Amino acid sequence: MGWKGAPKHVCKEKTKAGLVFCCPNKKNCPSRNDCLKQYGISDDVYHKIKESFESEFEKEKDLDVCYGSLVWCCKNTRLCPRRDRALQKIGMNFKEYMALKKKMSLEFEKIDNN
Repeated sequence: MGWKGAPKHVCKEKTKAGLVFCCPNKKNCPSRNDCLKQYGISDDVYHKIKESFESEFEKEKDLDVCYGSLVWCCKNTRLCPRRDRALQKIGMNFKEYMALKKKMSLEFEKIDNN
């Protein structure tokens, strides 16, 4: 559905690509924090990458989703009525949603953690 072989959430498997399904640091999440540390990604870089995709995800403001933006939303395999209503409201299907998440993941993959 838009991203064949999409990664698991970082609470299951810590990958750079999995960060696309994580929320901001407003919520204390040891799994996200460990993943960022493992790959040498600062909170600032993490937020900049996620926020750089807001205009692609949001076709209108004030969506009723956690943290105010679809960039912070979880994978389409997780049940989330708020995300699903927001996608419906902006006319985006899961295939398009996951394709944008994949595009975002490429920015995380570019980060050299050496």
